[in-house]
Amino acid sequence: MRELYQVVEVGPAWYQENIPCQEACPVKTNCRGYLNLAAAGEFEKGWELALDPNPMASICGSVCAAPCETACRRKEVDKPLSIRYVKKFLSDWTHQNVTVDGRAYTQPPAPVFGPPRGKVAIVGAGCAGLSAASDLSKLGFGVTVYDALDQAGGTTLAGVPPFRLPREVIDRDIAGIVNENVDLRLSTFVGRDISLRELHDQNDAVLVAAGCFEPNYIGIPGEESDGVMAGIVFLERAYRGRPVEVGKRVIVLGSGYTAMDCSSTSWRLGAEHMYVIVRRSREEMVVDEEELTETEREGIEFVYLASPVEVLADPNGHVRGVVFIRNKLGDPDEKGRRSPVAIPGTEFEIPCDTVLLALGQAPETSWLAKDFPEFRVKRWRDIKVDPETYQTVVPKIFIGGDYRTAPTTIIEAVADGRSAAQQIARFLDENAVSVNVPEYHEVVTLRRSRSKASSRVSTTTCPLTTTASRARRCRSSASRTGEGCSSRSTRATPRPRRSPNRTGASSATSTSRSSASSASSAAAASTCARWTLSTWSI
Repeated sequence: MRELYQVVEVGPAWYQENIPCQEACPVKTNCRGYLNLAAAGEFEKGWELALDPNPMASICGSVCAAPCETACRRKEVDKPLSIRYVKKFLSDWTHQNVTVDGRAYTQPPAPVFGPPRGKVAIVGAGCAGLSAASDLSKLGFGVTVYDALDQAGGTTLAGVPPFRLPREVIDRDIAGIVNENVDLRLSTFVGRDISLRELHDQNDAVLVAAGCFEPNYIGIPGEESDGVMAGIVFLERAYRGRPVEVGKRVIVLGSGYTAMDCSSTSWRLGAEHMYVIVRRSREEMVVDEEELTETEREGIEFVYLASPVEVLADPNGHVRGVVFIRNKLGDPDEKGRRSPVAIPGTEFEIPCDTVLLALGQAPETSWLAKDFPEFRVKRWRDIKVDPETYQTVVPKIFIGGDYRTAPTTIIEAVADGRSAAQQIARFLDENAVSVNVPEYHEVVTLRRSRSKASSRVSTTTCPLTTTASRARRCRSSASRTGEGCSSRSTRATPRPRRSPNRTGASSATSTSRSSASSASSAAAASTCARWTLSTWSI
């Protein structure tokens, strides 16, 4: 038997496509990289790497849906690595142990060079809006973020309990976004305190990322009784200092993360019997197994395969119970989930003091049509938004985040906000360079290709550098070899329709910046290494 040693040259795209945890992350976080750095004791560098593509990394360390763990190859051996908890540890450790110039560490916002290249207004200071503001500020645009709440954070502030997401963690990410180019206008209700028309006329572009805060209702008899409350409204009141009474028995309708938070919050407010009613079986629930187990550990009872039929009220109009009917699973729906089918004659009643409806939310769109008749629609999904450029029928107005897609996870909202920012930048300046996902590669099984100037080494690590220098290295390598960093986040995407009143000033500024970066990229070109893959065969 003879061993053959084969050397195959690969580019950065190969690493992106063959590292499933990174590919599963909507913002392409280099999970493998910061896990290796954490294992080596380089906690600060690991945190910087985790933060680079995700301006809301501290928040995601606590409440991310962690698609990277679902894709982790370790589950083929025993169970996935705890990627999210490692990120949380890196954030906590860095903020508690690192000092900068004698002061406690704070996430660094983007540096500002010169006056803004353009003005952008963002409606909504949630994960999508703040992520868009972060990227636009890095590209040199001035951003004003408006939010009706008195604190930034959006759903993470109003819809996620503090025992899952401490408020100081939200402040960490906000501190890394706000700079001279990002202005937060809180307690400002767009459509009442300031009109959308004013934002349209005073800015070069407007991004609507107002989230989904309009609760869905089922439309059953008695739903208007006292004691019946939308789950998102209940959470917002409970964790913003408003009085909330739930009584001793609470019924939660729904099976998502909001339902889990409502039941856990009710228990903390003094409820003794909590029921989460699920129309389908446990296998069809969208909540991850870890959070479901934590909720069950708190003594909350789950009732599967049951649908509400009627809300019962006492003579004073307050809810006293809910009538349900048993279900069986039928054929799969358009999303592949088996639809519940009611079984006649199986009705039963559960007494309660409070009913919380955690049946999802939708965007509230009536305020859009006040100034722009183009947005007057029957359903929010009828608003026409280009899925690739995020533009609406009004060229200067873009829609992103949950306001465009309906409720999603936090990390998906971050990715959508970053994509919207890139499209806005291209709309305002066709020469704008996007903020790329970093191309950091921590290599342990790869070898440097043999050349006249260098010898082969068995183990090496690329230097950890800033986002800007990594982008310059990739562009420099592309200019020499004809190959670029073809990761999913850097593929060419359609450009939005151009602004009719754009001048050549911003293009000239961008051209001068491009010339300056070309000079620096030449110096960084010598640091670009060509990596090869070692494969064994018999």
